[in-house]
Amino acid sequence: MKIAVDTLPGWRRPLARHIESPLTQGVLIALILANAVILGLETSQEIMARWGALLTAADRTKLAVFVVESSHDC
Repeated sequence: MKIAVDTLPGWRRPLARHIESPLTQGVLIALILANAVILGLETSQEIMARWGALLTAADRTKLAVFVVESSHDC
């Protein structure tokens, strides 16, 4: 759902403008693609044994970004 950025109160207006910028949208698309790769890698026991901590940290970081991005619609 798209909302009118100019109708948002206070601090939410500049945050929404930033999130809606082409650069931020490109980064979010890259994160979605990286998420697909991470999910695929997490299905391998060998890769998880060696890189599990890094993949888990990347997964949690990406999740935090998605939560912040999705919260601007509230």
